[in-house]
This record gives sequence, C-alpha cells and structure tokens, in this order.
Amino acid sequence: MSTLLENIDPEVIAGVAQQELGTLLEPGEKNKELLHTLYVFLKNNQKLEKTMNDLSLSIGGMKYASAR
Repeated sequence: MSTLLENIDPEVIAGVAQQELGTLLEPGEKNKELLHTLYVFLKNNQKLEKTMNDLSLSIGGMKYASAR
C-alpha cells in the first residue's frame, strides 16, 4: 500500500470509493469487468494504449466501456 493511504482509515477509503464509483460497486458480471478495466487503466498510469493492449481491447471497446 502506498504511504499516502497507510494513514487513512479504511472506512474513509471505502466511503470515498462508494461515493465516487457508486453503482459500479454493485454485484454483477458487467460491473466486475468494468472495475477490472478501471483497475488496469489506473495500474497503467492512465495510459490508454497500454491498457488496450493489456486487455486486448480496441479503441471502440474502450469507448464502449467508458460510456457505461
């Protein structure tokens, strides 16, 4: 875990995640896939081309995922 997050109460992190991600955190296969895409995108420092390659997605697939 990064130093920034080490001193923050996990309940605060969960609250911010709930507020920012909203319905994306609800159970469901589609949400699971979208969260995974978001995870890979953030892991890749928001580099779209790297994310597309890692997930074997086209630009159309990424636009579709981000529009949901």
